[in-house]
Amino acid sequence: MKTYTVSELVNILNKNIKKIGQFLVEGEISNLKYHSSQHIYFTIKDSNSQIPCVIFRSRRERILFKLEDGKKYVIYGNFDYWAGGGRIQIIVENVFPSGMGELTLKFEMLKKKLQEEGLFDDEHKLSLPEFPQRIGVVTSLEGAAVRDIISVIKKRAPGVEILIRPTLVQGKDAAQDIVEAIREFNEFDNVDVIIVGRGGGSLEDIWSFNEEIVARAIYNSKIPIISAVGHEIDFTISDFVSDVRAATPTAAAEIIVNLRSEMFKKIESIEMIIVNTVGNKIKEANSRVSFIERSYILRNPLLPIEKKRATLDYLEEKGTKELMKRIRHFKTVLERTKLPEPPIRYLKENLIEKERYIKRFVVDLLNKKGRVISSLAFQLNDLSPNNTLRRGYTIVKKESQIIKSSKRLKEKDKIDITFYDGDVGAEIIPK
Repeated sequence: MKTYTVSELVNILNKNIKKIGQFLVEGEISNLKYHSSQHIYFTIKDSNSQIPCVIFRSRRERILFKLEDGKKYVIYGNFDYWAGGGRIQIIVENVFPSGMGELTLKFEMLKKKLQEEGLFDDEHKLSLPEFPQRIGVVTSLEGAAVRDIISVIKKRAPGVEILIRPTLVQGKDAAQDIVEAIREFNEFDNVDVIIVGRGGGSLEDIWSFNEEIVARAIYNSKIPIISAVGHEIDFTISDFVSDVRAATPTAAAEIIVNLRSEMFKKIESIEMIIVNTVGNKIKEANSRVSFIERSYILRNPLLPIEKKRATLDYLEEKGTKELMKRIRHFKTVLERTKLPEPPIRYLKENLIEKERYIKRFVVDLLNKKGRVISSLAFQLNDLSPNNTLRRGYTIVKKESQIIKSSKRLKEKDKIDITFYDGDVGAEIIPK
């Protein structure tokens, strides 16, 4: 026979009692002690036996009520052998008042099953629409939940349409009714998001939202679903499988309203960018207009043409003088030359040809310069004040001074307005 050390025997014992796994046990609590370490120690017993229990600090937040000596509870936990104290104890995961153990177990088992199947995974969650126009509500017409949802949405998003599918929210037929409501909204595809919920209540009251058929209907919905069951402390299977969990029905409505508010903020931001951009463009255009108004060429529009005409006159005079000079030269040479008739005829013909060449040169030069002047005149005509006035603009003057801003005018000022076809007088009257 093998001889074990104490530690070896403890390890064997621990290994075997852990095989039992988690369990529920009902009994009366005694020797209750809230320790300064935030752990809770007590004993659970019946008329014949007792087992020590401990709720560690990390699990204490799950206990939603204060434990009391002498009352019966259902303990959910597993065995552990405490080597330091030399005893078996129960490590408590949760505690419920007696009579609730069966539902709690069903809840934990279904939660574990669906979680392992991946129904709670974020990758399956649908995104809520940024600008919902129609909201489906699956709840009872008799509870406060529907009134709270309608109140919030109508007050803060009056343009949103609410479609209510009345359902049972507790009792043996409630789960199937909720499933049918979700199916109908998906079949008609007439809403952007669905709120499924009810007000708070006991575990039995809200149990319909812990049924597997409801969880799978929410998971299979092609329309995003917000679960809003009970109060902030209530959690249901529907909360875990839905696309978004709201602490209360009111909170669900606020989530939808806030989505619209965020969208309006984005629209206002884009609108501000457009206004600023257009404003900057207008400022740039005004600056360009002011620059053109101050430009030398606009104040003296005929000066470039006059310069070109002066150049043309100079070239014409120079060409004529050059032509006459050459003609006189050839005449002089001809008169001084005593050559036989054929050479003289040749020189005359040559002289005539050169005269034609010079004339063509001068004519071509004048034509080219004339085209340049015509082009400049056409461009200046577009920029001329008179042509600008023909496009519907006017020039406002006060005492022969051009007025560029309405701020320089006051009531009863006499002004002159120049149109393209004449001037008129006017007087400033209050707006």
